[in-house]
Amino acid sequence: MWYNIVMINYIKNRLQGTVLPGIKHLSLIKHLDQRGWFGECYNLPELKEYGFREGFVQTNIAFSNHGVLRGMHRQDQTKVVQVLSGSIFDVALNPETKEWCGVVLNEGDCLYIPPQYAHGYLVLSATALVQYAVDKPYNVSKEEAFHWGAYNINWPLAIDPVLSNKDRDL
Repeated sequence: MWYNIVMINYIKNRLQGTVLPGIKHLSLIKHLDQRGWFGECYNLPELKEYGFREGFVQTNIAFSNHGVLRGMHRQDQTKVVQVLSGSIFDVALNPETKEWCGVVLNEGDCLYIPPQYAHGYLVLSATALVQYAVDKPYNVSKEEAFHWGAYNINWPLAIDPVLSNKDRDL
């Protein structure tokens, strides 16, 4: 097994908001030695055992500074969001019910997000490098955006978030 797959129901002590069906927290198993560590990031046969949709077709990467808030965006994509370095507060949102869940992800941690949820995150560390693996290519005509402040999400904000123009103007 290359990941400790933990249903969000079992990490309520780390979870804020509502337990949303289908959301899965994945914690990378790191194999340590004197050189550092090694971990397997993608194994489709094992992921499918947990109900994941067919393989990923696109991988995106974002580098952000402290206080950057990306989201809330939705497409018809299943995504696995993985923190490569740094720390984020990662949020999945059901805009129809206004229910959300959020969890702090650190280096190696992932959140599996089914396509019915919008997604966003706030960078908690000085910088963060975040990778998204998605099962369908990006299609601008299918993107939906939701205002990050409209759903009573308990963002751990110490400063005003840094937003894209698109997210600021929602």
